[in-house]
Amino acid sequence: MLLAAPSAAPGVTGGPLAGPANLRVAAITPHGVTLAWDAAVNSGSFTYVIESSFGYRVGVPQTQTTYTWTRAMVVPGRTYSFVMWAGNAKGHESAKSNTVTVTLPVDTTPPAAPGNLYAVDVDGCETWLFWNESVDDVDPQYAILYEVDVNGVFDGAQTDVDRWITYGTQSSNTFSVQAVDSAGNRAPISIVTLDNQTC
Repeated sequence: MLLAAPSAAPGVTGGPLAGPANLRVAAITPHGVTLAWDAAVNSGSFTYVIESSFGYRVGVPQTQTTYTWTRAMVVPGRTYSFVMWAGNAKGHESAKSNTVTVTLPVDTTPPAAPGNLYAVDVDGCETWLFWNESVDDVDPQYAILYEVDVNGVFDGAQTDVDRWITYGTQSSNTFSVQAVDSAGNRAPISIVTLDNQTC
């Protein structure tokens, strides 16, 4: 559960709760950071609270010892710090853990080129263009943007893997599609040509 950081710390700091220890970075990607820690041992129920340097807190069940901040909150190339503690329903809080700081790497890897690009002629001056989906190598949940050119002229950008195209009366028409990922990395261009199309 994501919580906005309040203006003042709640509860009673240093209450009768043991806190998590050895907060550390378990994994990083350009779009995420996974934290891990040694479990706190307490007799009653409690919740872990993780606070970020960008002003948000999350509550994590006491059964977990890892948590991943995803691209909804973190940005490639930026530096973030995290600290955590345990808190219970009575308002008691443990002492805070150590603070960890991490800089996310920059995404420099392009997605795969759109595969199996092909065009289906409709009536000589209109066509359906189809291609296989590309996937962002470091952030699969992000929708790849496809930029479409017709005869070397930009025809639009979209997230769908097909496009209806109307073109002129040239005897040969060239269509190209390029995949662009969330970091702006561009895949090799896929090209298909239709010959002798007349309206």
